[in-house]
Amino acid sequence: MSNLQALADSFYDAFYSNSWRNVSTSMLSLSIADSYCVQNIVCQKRVEAGEDVIGYKVGCTSIAIRDQFGIDEPISGRLFSPHIYSEGIQINRQRYANCAIEPEIVLTIGSDLFGQNLPDESLIEAIECVSPGIELHNYTFWHDPPCLQELICSGGIHAGLIMGKKGITA
Repeated sequence: MSNLQALADSFYDAFYSNSWRNVSTSMLSLSIADSYCVQNIVCQKRVEAGEDVIGYKVGCTSIAIRDQFGIDEPISGRLFSPHIYSEGIQINRQRYANCAIEPEIVLTIGSDLFGQNLPDESLIEAIECVSPGIELHNYTFWHDPPCLQELICSGGIHAGLIMGKKGITA
């Protein structure tokens, strides 16, 4: 079993069990590309287990967090069904590893976007709706000190999203 596969298996298990299975690979030895590869393997395992990718998240958008992790740009992760909830749901914080919450702005994109450095107008036109949200995090880093590689492997420590009623529509 490759080191990346072993790490992916540990992140997959940690999402559901809130505990870490020891693997010998050091997080700090991973490249950013390797970290996203681990995230992709975890995603594949979750889809094979019956979950659906229903969107994406952008993390580390604040300058303070990017400075903390020594990065120049945000990271990305995926959103999975059935871990997207409507407002009013009661959440049992015991289901999460050190549950943390974060206010979010949820953009529903109504058309596919392709390419790089797209004009602002194209991005704005693709937005179907803007809603409030609360992101749920498994706010546990299994390795000390916390590092960017672990953050990426874990999909931004994302555990779920509570979406508010649809707000502004385009």
